[in-house]
Amino acid sequence: MGAYITVMAMLVFIFSYNKLLVNYKDLSTTDTNKMYLEKLKVIKEKEHRIQTRSLTLYFVMLSTGIVLYLYEYLLKMPLILAIIFSVFTLLWIAFSWFYLRPKQIRLQQKKTDHLIQKLEQLNMQFRHKE
Repeated sequence: MGAYITVMAMLVFIFSYNKLLVNYKDLSTTDTNKMYLEKLKVIKEKEHRIQTRSLTLYFVMLSTGIVLYLYEYLLKMPLILAIIFSVFTLLWIAFSWFYLRPKQIRLQQKKTDHLIQKLEQLNMQFRHKE
């Protein structure tokens, strides 16, 4: 059951990001700056939705799958090893949830915000020249 949930979590993640790739493929260098900027803003909104919903679902399903998968092995271990292994596994899950996930989200948002900001600056420069 744990392996099944873990694989399902990975499929949720892949499916979510594949939906986002369609938007990236729609970006064209022949678009006007304004159209390109609007498409980037739409992508930013979709990324935010994916990062809040899909990534959360992914982490919950992945953590649940790992815990269920390891449960059978923990039962066969000596008690002290099972406790140590469980503590380290739960610490890793907590580290991933509270540190790695927010860091990944911040980095992605920072990249997108930076690109949007640069395009907005270019648009402002073009408007002032006209």
